Amino acid sequence: MATIKNFEEYLNEASLRGNQGIPGESEDGGGKYLSDVERRAKERLDQLKRTHGAEIGRFMGMVGESRRLQEPYKKELEQIAKDAILNLYSEILDGVNLDIKFAKKGEIQDTMEKTPEEPQFPELEELKDKGIISAIQMRKIGNNIGQGEAKSVKKALNLPETRDAILGLMGQTDGKKYIELLNKITEIADFFDWSIPMEVQKEMWKANKDGFSGSAEVSWDEKKENPDKEEELEDFLKNLEKGNIEDEEDNLSDLMGVSVIARGHDFAMLLHEAIKGIWQLILANNIPSDEETAGIVVMNTDTLADELEDLRYGPYIAADLREFINSFKESREMENLKERVAGELMIMEPAKFLELFRNILNGFVLGDAKALDIAKRETQKIIDSIKEELSKYDLAQAGIETYAEEPEEVDMGDEVKDDNYYASLSKREIEKEIDAALDAGDFEKVKMLSKFINESLKVKIAKKLYPDQGYPILDL
Repeated sequence: MATIKNFEEYLNEASLRGNQGIPGESEDGGGKYLSDVERRAKERLDQLKRTHGAEIGRFMGMVGESRRLQEPYKKELEQIAKDAILNLYSEILDGVNLDIKFAKKGEIQDTMEKTPEEPQFPELEELKDKGIISAIQMRKIGNNIGQGEAKSVKKALNLPETRDAILGLMGQTDGKKYIELLNKITEIADFFDWSIPMEVQKEMWKANKDGFSGSAEVSWDEKKENPDKEEELEDFLKNLEKGNIEDEEDNLSDLMGVSVIARGHDFAMLLHEAIKGIWQLILANNIPSDEETAGIVVMNTDTLADELEDLRYGPYIAADLREFINSFKESREMENLKERVAGELMIMEPAKFLELFRNILNGFVLGDAKALDIAKRETQKIIDSIKEELSKYDLAQAGIETYAEEPEEVDMGDEVKDDNYYASLSKREIEKEIDAALDAGDFEKVKMLSKFINESLKVKIAKKLYPDQGYPILDL
């Protein structure tokens, strides 16, 4: 078996090198974050070797044993996995369908065939547009966070409710053995992520895509049985323009849908892929609205080669962000604060995101007091904004209307903004104007702004009008 020979060699391969959001990879004068990850990774691998020793060579045998134990209980385990995910993420998953199932033969391969193996043209080093480069670097960090959160699957696997459900289903002897095997398999897989050279892993994956342990994807339209969806959505938007808001509420819920589709060969992988899918939802907002730019960004971040790297660095990046968010007192008061903050980070302008994220890592991880102060202040603003939005949502759910403190000033400000002003705004700026109008219940302004948006944004407006999806970080 190939083992780690040269960490510097792997760091030189990493597309995170040169990323403006990573301390030490730009002209920021900060510490070397990737070197810090290297140190922690070495310590982790030494620990795993001490813990598992000869069991590392029995990995495939343990995989086979776990699958034998789960075979009679697959349907029940799928429901336990779904319950575990809802236990962790229910506050942000209202209206999201969780499709979590053990994979059928060839199913994972079919999903993985959609993913390119290497970054496509134009590659990052050939790009000159700083905006596109920043968008690529932002999504790369986002993907690392999502993959890292998915790899923290042991948290979901070892929830008391999950353990009790598995023991109740399989019995004490087989249940304990199954959970123990899954924990070992998960840890040894972590070892392999770093100890097998990336080029070897890529060749293994190319040769047998059905050998993947799991796959995740997001379907933005779960109700595929409705062939007239587009026509009905157009009717809805026409009624919106006429002011017929209330009559369309029931129709809209039939038109829109989002599903997280997770497939895996064992229970731990079901959890991993479901969490990964949830983070794909959160990360969707960092894909540029321009189709050509979006294609370049995705082609340079969402490949098998990228995923191999994300599996290495992601757990450290995600853990550092998690611990930073947990340092705020609100983390003890609000469910899923980390995911909510991440959702807000993903709608920032890429350059601003990269600056903030660099300050988070430089300050919280590498000890730069000035960077930490900046990161704390900026993140507190985001948390305060989340608290305000949640408060508005709770009031709306209770049927209590909210009003702007100085509506006259807001209205007068809007009067001086003519069509030329709104036509000059970017799509993201138009979205912000629409969000503000929807929050204020100003549907006349929403109708007016609809002249300046494309079809995909109209769908977002439709979703906003009926917020049955819960907190809006998961809006389409």
